[in-house]
Amino acid sequence: MRHPKLAVVVTSLCFCFSTAIPAVASPDSSDDGTKLHISGSGSAEASPDLIIATLTARSEASSAVRAQSETNEMMHKAMMMAQQVGNISSSAGSYFVSQTSPANNMPKNWEARQTISIKSKNADTLLPLVGRLQSSGLLLEGIDWSLSDDHRKVLTLDAEKLATQDMLRRADGIASALSMKVATIVDVTVDEAMYPRPVMFMAKAAAAPMSTPDSQKVTATVRATIILRHAG
Repeated sequence: MRHPKLAVVVTSLCFCFSTAIPAVASPDSSDDGTKLHISGSGSAEASPDLIIATLTARSEASSAVRAQSETNEMMHKAMMMAQQVGNISSSAGSYFVSQTSPANNMPKNWEARQTISIKSKNADTLLPLVGRLQSSGLLLEGIDWSLSDDHRKVLTLDAEKLATQDMLRRADGIASALSMKVATIVDVTVDEAMYPRPVMFMAKAAAAPMSTPDSQKVTATVRATIILRHAG
């Protein structure tokens, strides 16, 4: 079943004939017909349904042990806060410990930091949680809008279907212009679909951030080798 917000865009098609002269079809002297290499493309567009926030717990202290202990405590509290909210998944990310290099010969400190990623299909649930995590001391690195795996699969199937229809429609048009007809399809290749990159929203304020998604597009290309023969 199509997504309710699905919008379809069919892009242009490129083609070439298997002949020594570009853009000219030369029918074989045998009954094998004229070979046409053709490709069609189509795209399916919809609003992303997955929102992902990335935050960082960071602490700086005179010793590495203390910096790590404070960061670990912040992460533990953040994970507990996320687990208490329904329809939210959370995961701890990269962990770094390094020694700072202050100017003016100031004493060196140790810094420990770790990221936490939280995701949901409900922005009204996730964004208030992000605000509470910021208030607890975490830094917001960014918010991404993306397509969930299920949503992406539906759009990919729609885009591939449209690309196939586009290829067949244009092949019929080319054959008609040459007073020929499509006899058979020798082979068909479906290129790997092109997916959009996640759209990032940056925010550093402690209040709950605002974020609205832009529509994203999945594009597919279908290539085929078609045999044309004279009509009649």
